[in-house]
Amino acid sequence: MSIDTNTPQTTLGEVEIRMDSTGQMMIVASVVMLVIAFFLLMSLSAPGGSSPLCIGIICLITGIWRTKTPFVTFGQDHFETKIAPISGHHKLLYSEVIRVESTSKQLMTIYYRTHNSATDAAPTRIKLNLKSLKEPERERCINEFRARLPESLFVAS
Repeated sequence: MSIDTNTPQTTLGEVEIRMDSTGQMMIVASVVMLVIAFFLLMSLSAPGGSSPLCIGIICLITGIWRTKTPFVTFGQDHFETKIAPISGHHKLLYSEVIRVESTSKQLMTIYYRTHNSATDAAPTRIKLNLKSLKEPERERCINEFRARLPESLFVAS
């Protein structure tokens, strides 16, 4: 019995990659910013202290979002990613991926064409900025893509 190496995703389970460490750092930084903004508002009694307050709140929301939302979720036949809180949610079948470019260990560009689009249509791309992941999580993310997609799709730029 031979093993089909073109479809390794059928034997792998679901895996989530999270940005926990950067989310936690953002939460700590936002709390510090909120404390500074509070003291500025109390001591100056001027509207100039509201800018750090707004920035602190935005950082706090983003930090909580980063710790709660998976960066990439790998399923049996698909992967899902939500790059930013206000960006769209991407859910792609592995069979829709036509090319993966890796300019460095910190940026991965995935080109895909959905099954219901024309074969001569220009591919759509998703840029995954892996900088926000710590080195072990970054390596884990890259390895998951390599395990679930055929090696021939990977192009080094």
